[in-house]
Amino acid sequence: MSIVKPNQTVKRIVDAAMTVLLLCLMAYQVTGEAAHEWIGMGMTALVIVHQILNRKWYGALFKGKYLPYRTASTVLNILLLLSIAVTAFCGMSMSGYAVPFLYGMAPVSFVRRMHLSMSHWSFVLMGLHLGMHLPVMTAGWKWSRRARLAAAVLAVCAAGAGLWLFLRNGMPDYLFFRVPFAFLDYEKAGWLVFLENLVMLSTWAFAGAQAAVILQNAGKKAHTKRSLLLPAAVLLASVALGIVLALLLPSSDGSWSPENTGWPAQQEETTRSGDAESAETRAADREETSPEKAEREESAESGSGTEPSDAPVVYFTSDISPEGLVKIYEALRWSPSGKTAVKISTGEPPASNYLRPELIGDLVKNVDGTIVECNTAYGGSRSSSAMHRQVAEDHGFTAIADFDLMDEDGETEWPVSGGTRLEKNIVGSHAENYSDWIILSHFKGHAMAGFGGAIKNVGIGISSASGKVYVHTAGTKTKGSIWYNDQDAWLEALAEMVYGFRGHVGAEHIIYINVMNRLSVDCDCDGTPAEPDIHDIGILASCDPVALDQACVDLIYQAEGNAALVKRMESLHAVHTLEHAEEIGLGSRTYELVSIDD
Repeated sequence: MSIVKPNQTVKRIVDAAMTVLLLCLMAYQVTGEAAHEWIGMGMTALVIVHQILNRKWYGALFKGKYLPYRTASTVLNILLLLSIAVTAFCGMSMSGYAVPFLYGMAPVSFVRRMHLSMSHWSFVLMGLHLGMHLPVMTAGWKWSRRARLAAAVLAVCAAGAGLWLFLRNGMPDYLFFRVPFAFLDYEKAGWLVFLENLVMLSTWAFAGAQAAVILQNAGKKAHTKRSLLLPAAVLLASVALGIVLALLLPSSDGSWSPENTGWPAQQEETTRSGDAESAETRAADREETSPEKAEREESAESGSGTEPSDAPVVYFTSDISPEGLVKIYEALRWSPSGKTAVKISTGEPPASNYLRPELIGDLVKNVDGTIVECNTAYGGSRSSSAMHRQVAEDHGFTAIADFDLMDEDGETEWPVSGGTRLEKNIVGSHAENYSDWIILSHFKGHAMAGFGGAIKNVGIGISSASGKVYVHTAGTKTKGSIWYNDQDAWLEALAEMVYGFRGHVGAEHIIYINVMNRLSVDCDCDGTPAEPDIHDIGILASCDPVALDQACVDLIYQAEGNAALVKRMESLHAVHTLEHAEEIGLGSRTYELVSIDD
């Protein structure tokens, strides 16, 4: 009977604890944000302890001969350590609970994506790391031939199932920076989340174990080498099984299927045109050639003070205050005829740029409005009614008006016609309770739509969780991830949802107001947005959502410090939402901008 040295026992306990914490970290939807941060801090501490316990490894790095196994193991260990370090740094840079004083060490919009990617790389590399040490750890075990065969079959099946889950859950999207947020299933049972993560981890452990056998054999002398066919064969068998399962059993919500594996048409890091022209130059070109701007200048020069033919009016004030908001509302000469919904975004904690209650309170009270929202489809602090109500209270909205989560009691469907993507709107059932609507939006950037304004506030904000999935995926599904690989299609669906909403409610019962302050490249659904580069601009209002959002886009192009936000809008082809909206008759991109400032 072998005796394990005390130091080895401590090492194994630490390794086991790290594995457990890794599984907990990958189960964010079960632990919640605060626990996730503290578990991450515990993981960081254990990684440091692990390095101390294995300090002799560092001393031996430049000694001895590097055979294939040692070379691969060393590279893997270094990559794993780096990925964990980057993950920890990014996590602390976004911390709102464990180490909030470290928040903002690096640009938040950058570290959020880096954290998502590196945490998933750490998961993969940790599995490979565990697997490469399995042959050594199990070398002294006594196995019968039958037991070895049963274990091999079980391992192949588990690894194949893990690969299928890895694909079905969209893990490759996180590895390669394809998604800006974690899209998690909050309705899945906690034990199932942990089980799936364990099975996925076993896939990479199995791959690491087979790679270890192959590499160790490759370093042996010719007369002692064993056949590499068996480890290679079982590894290929597990991969084949995973692919077959993925083909035969695509996820019921469509998050992975043979038809949905392409890369998005536009990536945030590159522009749609693909040229090297700077954002500033493109902005200048836009300002010089804008037909809307030319029409406005021509009208101003003539001194007529009249609108261009059939062009909707967009009112503007630079006064971003409660008084300015009420004043621009009054400029529309609109008043509700019944129960009024004021659609806002309650904002994701801990630090999003939502419109503050002290700014909007007077307007909401003037119309005796009810603040309305729907739950999110991507997780976070607003994915369930209880959590969302707490956020609304914490952010001060329940203190200024009644607050209604429209999908708290279910959803309803409204028909959509005249488009190419959607056949219906899926909205919170309480939406039927309101005859009049004020769409009060914070204009800013957005990681998936390019910008968020009036159309985004309606198209996603009034949709129930399943309705959000339906719009985001251009009418292809109602459950699962909101990630979709056809950028133009989902932007068209966004416009069509608003078209259907207006058709159901009636254009005369809706007004739209955009507040252009805190102009971050990130949406209010991001609890840790990037700091704005653009100064506050003003408040705009119109009865035409297309004209309103187009006017805001034009002002962004004319603003100083607009490079980051312009790049985000153009890289995601954001203006296509407005192009399609005008095409289907939702509104006009040509407008007259009228200042109400004295």
